[in-house]
Amino acid sequence: CIRDRVHLAKAVGFQVISTNINNDRGIAICKAMYGYLLFGKKEILPQGTDWRQALSLWHEKPELWITPKEKDQKADHFVGEHYIQGDNAYEESDQAKADIQEMLQAWEDNEPLVRKLWKQNNAWFYQGNRQTAQRLGIYFDQENYESDLYQEGKQIVLDNMQPQGPFFERADGPIGIKLDKYNLPDKILIRSDGTAIYMTFDIALTKQRMQDKHYDQAVWVVGNDQKLHFEQLFAICQEIGIIQDPAQAFHLAYGMVYLPEGKMSSRKGLIIQCDDILDEMQNRAFEEVEKRYPDMSGEQKNKLAEQISLGAIKYAILKYDSMQDITFDPEQTLSFSGDSGPYLQYVCVRIKSIIKKAAEAGLEPTSDHQILTGWQAHLNPSEFVLLRKLYQLPEVVIRAALEYKPNYVCSYLFDLSQSFNDFYLACPVLKADSQTAAARLALCQGVLQVLVNGLGLLGIEVPERM
Repeated sequence: CIRDRVHLAKAVGFQVISTNINNDRGIAICKAMYGYLLFGKKEILPQGTDWRQALSLWHEKPELWITPKEKDQKADHFVGEHYIQGDNAYEESDQAKADIQEMLQAWEDNEPLVRKLWKQNNAWFYQGNRQTAQRLGIYFDQENYESDLYQEGKQIVLDNMQPQGPFFERADGPIGIKLDKYNLPDKILIRSDGTAIYMTFDIALTKQRMQDKHYDQAVWVVGNDQKLHFEQLFAICQEIGIIQDPAQAFHLAYGMVYLPEGKMSSRKGLIIQCDDILDEMQNRAFEEVEKRYPDMSGEQKNKLAEQISLGAIKYAILKYDSMQDITFDPEQTLSFSGDSGPYLQYVCVRIKSIIKKAAEAGLEPTSDHQILTGWQAHLNPSEFVLLRKLYQLPEVVIRAALEYKPNYVCSYLFDLSQSFNDFYLACPVLKADSQTAAARLALCQGVLQVLVNGLGLLGIEVPERM
């Protein structure tokens, strides 16, 4: 949920450029390509066919290989399936491992057929991946591609090779860097066959951000399992002068999302696709909408179900500290009570309903200073608590933005909703005298605005009905 952090940073005045980093080359990509070549043919390849023979045949007769459209499968899922097959082959067969490493070398040597297959495979992945991103409301100002920068990263390493410097070349060929002065393990940056690793690209990317584009701070939003990677990256970049101030570069780590069944693994196929979770949540929400609004059109039901399910998913993840591992439970996530996205959406819809009923009765929220002053002189304790809570929003947003913790906003919005419910139970709105009702309606309107603004910072829409 990177967009919420972008929204928060912009809300407090920072100029933010959101960037998606595409690791579009390397051994993992070659595993997917290998899996497609060897296992994606409509008829089994003759025994003994090597990857180069299969590649040549694919180039001459691509129609012999199945496509995502022919399989009626989302394009990125199609690529992921072949990645699993390629990874299994890599782990189980020395020949497959050698073939995949040879394919990577061929890619870096810019062999035309390998590059052709690479472009096709990546195009499928981007097609499906961007469909999911659009569904979640995720977009980026920029896209970075490893394939554009890895050569520059290799050159930076080679340019910093000095007799007494931290870089070294082992007798068996790899080039690495000593990081003992940073209390970190040494890191290989260029393999013995001359191919680059992710770190090599990241060095070039960091240079681009720090020296070419002059970012005040660059933030990498990546899982906490990559903690060592970024400690080594920032140490390397400090060592060669790319980073002058350690505070310029920051790894915003996040914990893992588990299902009740346990941990997921894309390498072994033990995964549930994001799209499957989105579909399941929307179907659950749709069933609830259908019960409540049987006469609503199908299009309206789908729209409402989408707003509720996406709000539920986003809030369920954002309400925890980003470093915390969480278990995603669909049933609890979609609950209309308790600390959940649908509950906050429900409170908003409830307030809208109160304001609408008041208007039908001829009552409107007041902005009259005299009426509000008279009302404030005799506040009910729940009204006082609610007013005090409203004033806290700017402070909460600033703290959440500076500490990269949208969970502060989630906690605040939940507390505000609870305070509103206490107020509504203790203080009649529509049955109060006209001036008190007008003042309390103004308070309701203020709570609604703050809830809508706060949920908007989290990328959550407020529906018209629940």
